[in-house]
Amino acid sequence: MATVTYTKSTPIPRQSLSAAVIERLRDKILSGELREGEQLRQDAIATEFQISRIPVREALSHLAAEGLITIVANRGAVVSALSPDEIMQMFETRAVLECYMLRHAIPNMKQEDFQSAEDILVHSLSIMKSPSRRIPK
Repeated sequence: MATVTYTKSTPIPRQSLSAAVIERLRDKILSGELREGEQLRQDAIATEFQISRIPVREALSHLAAEGLITIVANRGAVVSALSPDEIMQMFETRAVLECYMLRHAIPNMKQEDFQSAEDILVHSLSIMKSPSRRIPK
């Protein structure tokens, strides 16, 4: 009988459904994909992510506690309007967290990880420099 040996691979992040929804919705709000005042319907979000409404409800409660959304009576969840100071504070916090995560991830990265990161950076820069992305004067 043959013995199977397992090699160590990248660990699968343990994350609840509501945590995944929180992360996705937070990214959509901070990127501007979901605009201030936009209504967030539990059933539409659940359908989009192919999950039940329970983790969506939990995620919306969490995002309300963070101040990213507001729960309005008879209207449901609505993306909050953030002041410029609040937006700056969120981006600064995110920058600190991302630097912290990178500092801990880099020692475990391989050459192909660095190459992939460089490819993404080059692609992003080319998009930002493209004429279609320029703001007319």
